[in-house]
Amino acid sequence: MNTACPLLLSVISSLVLCSWGSQPSPSTCSALASGVLYGAFSLKDLFPVISPGCSWTLENPDPTKYTLYLKFTHEEQVCSYLSPMVQPLDHYLPNHTCSRPEEGAEEAQELCVPGSPFTILHFDKNFLRLCLSDQPLSLQLLADSILSFRFVEVLLVNHDNSSQFACGVLCRWFEECLRARDWGVRCALTQTGCTCPEPAARGHNDSVSNSIMPAGHSDCCVTQLLPGSNNEAYPRPIPYGEDELEENQKVKTQRPRSADEPAVYMAQTGDPAAEGWSLWGVCSMTCGQGIQTRTRSCVSSPYGTLCSGPLRETRTCNNSDSCPVDGQWLDWGTWGRCSVTCSNGTQQRSRKCGITSQTAADCRGQQVETKECINSECPASHEMCKDEYVLSMSWKKAAAGETVYNKCPPNATGSASRQCLLSPQGTAYWNSPSFARCISNEYRYLHLALREHLAKGQRLLAGQGMSQVVRSMLGLVSSKNYFSGDLLFCVEILRNVTDTYKRATYIPSFEDIQKFFHAVSHMLDAENKEKWEDAQQVAPGSILLMKVLEDYIHLVGDALKPFQSSIIVTDNLVISIQREPVSAVSSDINFPMKGRRGMNDWARNSEDKLFIPKEVLSLPPAETEDSAYFVIGAVLYRTLGLILPPPGNSLAISSKLLTVTVRPLTKPAEQVVVVELSHIMNGTSSPQCAVWDYSKSDASTGDWNTESCQTLPTQPSHTKCLCDQLSTFAILAQLPKEMVMDVPGSPSVPLMIGCAVSCMALLILLAVYAAFWRFIRSERSIILLNFCLSILASNILILVGQSQALSKAVCALIAAFLHFFFLSSFCWVLTEAWQSYLAVIGQMRTRLVRKRFLCLGWGLPALVVAVSVGFTRTKGYGTPHYCWLSLEGGLLYAFVGPAAVIVLVNMLIGIIVFNKLMLRDGISDKSKKQRAGDEMSCRNLLLICSTCGVLPSSKLSAVTASNAVLVSCPVPIVGSLCRIHFTLFPT
Repeated sequence: MNTACPLLLSVISSLVLCSWGSQPSPSTCSALASGVLYGAFSLKDLFPVISPGCSWTLENPDPTKYTLYLKFTHEEQVCSYLSPMVQPLDHYLPNHTCSRPEEGAEEAQELCVPGSPFTILHFDKNFLRLCLSDQPLSLQLLADSILSFRFVEVLLVNHDNSSQFACGVLCRWFEECLRARDWGVRCALTQTGCTCPEPAARGHNDSVSNSIMPAGHSDCCVTQLLPGSNNEAYPRPIPYGEDELEENQKVKTQRPRSADEPAVYMAQTGDPAAEGWSLWGVCSMTCGQGIQTRTRSCVSSPYGTLCSGPLRETRTCNNSDSCPVDGQWLDWGTWGRCSVTCSNGTQQRSRKCGITSQTAADCRGQQVETKECINSECPASHEMCKDEYVLSMSWKKAAAGETVYNKCPPNATGSASRQCLLSPQGTAYWNSPSFARCISNEYRYLHLALREHLAKGQRLLAGQGMSQVVRSMLGLVSSKNYFSGDLLFCVEILRNVTDTYKRATYIPSFEDIQKFFHAVSHMLDAENKEKWEDAQQVAPGSILLMKVLEDYIHLVGDALKPFQSSIIVTDNLVISIQREPVSAVSSDINFPMKGRRGMNDWARNSEDKLFIPKEVLSLPPAETEDSAYFVIGAVLYRTLGLILPPPGNSLAISSKLLTVTVRPLTKPAEQVVVVELSHIMNGTSSPQCAVWDYSKSDASTGDWNTESCQTLPTQPSHTKCLCDQLSTFAILAQLPKEMVMDVPGSPSVPLMIGCAVSCMALLILLAVYAAFWRFIRSERSIILLNFCLSILASNILILVGQSQALSKAVCALIAAFLHFFFLSSFCWVLTEAWQSYLAVIGQMRTRLVRKRFLCLGWGLPALVVAVSVGFTRTKGYGTPHYCWLSLEGGLLYAFVGPAAVIVLVNMLIGIIVFNKLMLRDGISDKSKKQRAGDEMSCRNLLLICSTCGVLPSSKLSAVTASNAVLVSCPVPIVGSLCRIHFTLFPT
C-alpha cells in the first residue's frame, strides 16, 4: 500500500505535467491588431495556433469617435469544435487566456447563437477580443476549407461622419440579413449618416426592415438598443408605429442631405478604404463666387483595402455680397525734384488710383516709385549766393544755378522767384527777382469788378461796366507802379473787355476808345522793357497784346460810317482806322498821314511809311456779296520792337513795328505793299525785311517770316521792303559782336589791375604834393590836383557800379555821378589849356582866375548833369547791364556833346598857344619869353596826357557803352602813365 501510493502519485503528476506541457503558451496563440478599418478574416488569418484559449484582439483607436462592428457567420464545425466568443475590453491583457464565461456574466458573448445564420454586434470599447473556447466538445482536425473560410468581418465606423464605404458594408450586411428571412431572422441596423438602396415594397405585417425602407420615410435602418454597449438583431417583432415604441426601443435615424438643394437626399458612393468626409469648410471668398473644401483621411492596414478615391473635394460657393472691383491706376506723374540740390539723392513720382464705382476697391501695386538722382558736386562757398533782403523779402542762400521761390511783397499775391547765377569768373551772384507771377491787390480788385460786370444779365449794363474797367485800368497803368505779372493781367483784362464788347454789340464812346489805346501805350513804355522780359518767361504777353489790339481796332471800325476814318496818337502808338466799301475803295492807303494835327513829335518826324495800292483791297467773288465793307487798321508801334521776344541767332529788331490788318481777308493780288522803316539801332548789319506769321508756330505766338518780303538795297538810315501780304512788318538785323556779351557779375581782372595802378599813382602824387606844397603851390598845381581827384572818383564809381549794377536806384545814382566826374575831367583839361593861354599872353590874376577855374572845372559839369536829370527824370541813367548812360533815348549826347565841344576848344587854344610860342617876337621881355616857353612845354605835356587819359573813355562810351568794363579800362591804364610823369616831374 505504501509502495503503491507513491507510484500512483508519480503517475498522476506525470500525466498532469504532460497535459500542461501540451497546452500552448499564451504568447504563441494571442495576437493584437490595430489600425484595421475593415477586414474579413479566417482562422488562419486570426490565430497562429488554433488551440483552445487562443485569442485575437482588435484595437479601437478612439471609442469616443469610432464604433467597432463585428459580423460572425455561423459555421457548424467552427461552432461545434471551437465555440468562439467575443469580449469587449477597456484594457488589453497580453498574457490573459480566454475562458468560458460563467452563467449570467456579460463580459463575453457567445457568437454561435442557435437558429441564426450570423450574428452582428457593435462595440464602443477600447479593445475587442475574439476567443476560442478552452472547453471544446471535442478536438478533431479541421479541414482546410474550414480553416480558410472567412467567418469574421470587422468594420470601424466614424460616429459623426460615416464614410461611404462603411455605409456600403453595413447595407450589404443588412441585405444579407434580409435574404436570410427564411430562418425567421428579423434584421435591424442603424448608423448615423447611412442609407441603403430601397428594397421592394412590403406590407405592414412584414418585418421591421421591410417597413422602414421606403423613401417617403425619414428612417434608414433600425437597430434595437441592447444593454452592454452592443446591438444585436433578434428574431422578435418590433411594432411599426413610432407611437408604440417602448422607451428602451427608441430609434436613432439620420439621412444625408444635399448642401445645394435642401430636403433632397443624397446617395452614398465612394472609396471603400477612406474615412467619412469632414464638414464643408468656410467659403474662400467673402463676396461673389468662391470655393469650399472638405477632406477625409485614409486608414490603411494590412487587413484593409488601399484608398483609391480623392481625399479632398471642392465645390463652388456664391456669396450674396457683391465683390469690390479693383481700381485702375492712372498714368505715372512726372519725376519730382531731387531730394538734395547737390551730390546724390533720390527723386519720386506717384500715380493716382482711379475708382470708377462705389464698390471699387483700392488699386493693387505701388503708388510711389523712387529712383536715384545724381547731381553735380556741392558748390564751394564762392559758388553760393548769400542771404539777401530786398524789397521786403528775404532770400536765403542758394547754390549757383538754383532758383529760389518766395512770397510776393505784402501788396501783392502770388509767388516771386530769384535765380542764383554764376559769373564768367566763377563767382555766384543774385539775378533780379522775377515777379511774373505776382498780382498787385489793385489789379486783382479790378479783375473782381470785371467779373461782377460780366455777371450782369443785360448786355448794355455789361458794356458800360467794361468802359468803367478801362478807365480804372488807365489810372493804374499811368501810375507806373506795378509788377511784371500785372502786365500779363492787364492783357487778360483787355481781352475780356474786347470780347464783352463783341458779345454785347456795345459801341464804346470815342473817349473810351482813347482811354483803351492810352492804356495800351502806357503798358508799352520803354521803361517797362525789363518787366516785359520777366513776364514773357511765363506767357508771351506782348504777342497776345498785339492780337487784342487788332480785335479792338476792328470792333471800333465796324461802328464807323462808310469812308470815315479815325486817327489816335499816343506816346507809343499811332492808330489809323477807316471803313471802305468793298465794291469801290476810294484811293490808295498811305500811313501815317503826317499832316494831321495833334500828332506827337516822334510821329511827325518819323520816316516810317506804308503804301497799300487799292488793288490789293479786293475779295474773292464768293465773299463779295456777304461782306459790304472793309475795316482797315494800321498801327505804328514805337517801342514794341524792344519788348517782343528777340528773334534769336544774334538777330534783333532794329526798327519800329508797323501793323496792317484788314477784315474780311483780301484775296492774293499781284500788287505788293511797300513798307519803308527807319533804323533805330546803330552798329547793326545785314538788315532784312520780315513779317509776323501766326501760322509759322502755334496760333497764340507765331514767329517772324523773311520769305514774304523782298529787301531792297538798304540805305544807311532806313530799309525799303516789298511784301506780298498784309501783316506786321519789321526790320531784322545782325547785332555787332561786341553787343552780344554776357552780363558780368563782378569787376574783371583787367579792370581791377588798371584801377589799382591808377589809384596808386594818384595817391603817390597827392602824397608828394602834400609834402612839398609850400614849395610848389601854384595855379598849375591846383588844377592838377582837381583833375586827379575827378579821375580818382571816376575809378571808384566804376568799381562800385559794377557790384551794384543790379540795383536800379543805386545804379542810376552812380551813372549820374559818373556823368558828372567824367565831364569834370574834360573841363579841368580845358582849364589847364586856358591857364596856359593866360600864362603865354601874360595876364595872370591869381584870385580872379582861381574862381573862374573852379566854376569851369566843377560848376559847368554840375549844370549839365542837373539839366539832364531834370529833363529825363533819371530815365536813361543806368541799364540792366551797366551803370552808365543808356544808348536809347538820346541821353548819351548829354555827355558826348559837351565832351566834343571841350576837345574842340582845347585844340583851338593849343593852336593859338603854339603860334604864340613860335612868334618869339611877340614877347618883348626875354625872361618872360623863356619862362613862357618852359611853362608851355609842361602845359602841352599835361594837355596831351590828360587828353589821352580822358578822350578814349568818351569815344568808347559812345560806341561800346553796352559794357561798363570796356568804358573804364582805358581810363586808368593810359591816365596812370601821365600821373606817374607828374609825380616824377611835378613842375
